[in-house]
Amino acid sequence: TVTIRPARPADTEAGAALARELNALMGDPVEHFTPERVAADAFGPEPAFELIVAEDVDGALVGYALFVDAYETGWAARGLYVQDLT
Repeated sequence: TVTIRPARPADTEAGAALARELNALMGDPVEHFTPERVAADAFGPEPAFELIVAEDVDGALVGYALFVDAYETGWAARGLYVQDLT
């Protein structure tokens, strides 16, 4: 069983580690998405993205989704772009 919830500042270390694992699998750089970058870009005064996390029964993060606001010109409507999903 997992619980899905919004990420909290205390999740920055585990969230960054999960993202680095995904980046490594995708062949993307792993050194840039640090816990400090997550703290600044997800929980700073002007967040660049939002995170939701999946937490197991022991409280360990086992997955996440990173998303940003978007605008779809084809539909002339606001949307949501999912960047990462693990």
